[in-house]
Amino acid sequence: MGDIFYSDFKQKYKKLTYEHRETLLKVFGYKVSEKELKENERKFFEGIKFFQSLSIKNSAELVGDTLSK
Repeated sequence: MGDIFYSDFKQKYKKLTYEHRETLLKVFGYKVSEKELKENERKFFEGIKFFQSLSIKNSAELVGDTLSK
C-alpha cells in the first residue's frame, strides 16, 4: 500500500506488470490481452487515485508516538 506514495510507483508498477504477465504466460499459458489489461488498469488506477487522496498514517509511528507520551 505504501508504494503508491513513492514518486517511482508507476515505474515499479510497469516492471511488475511485465514480470507478472511473463509468469502467467510461462507457468499457466495465459496471455493477458491488451484490452483486458487496459480496462483493469483503468479501474486499478482509479482506486490508487482514491487512496492517494486519503491521509494515511503509519500505524507503527502512531503507536510509538502515543506510547512515548
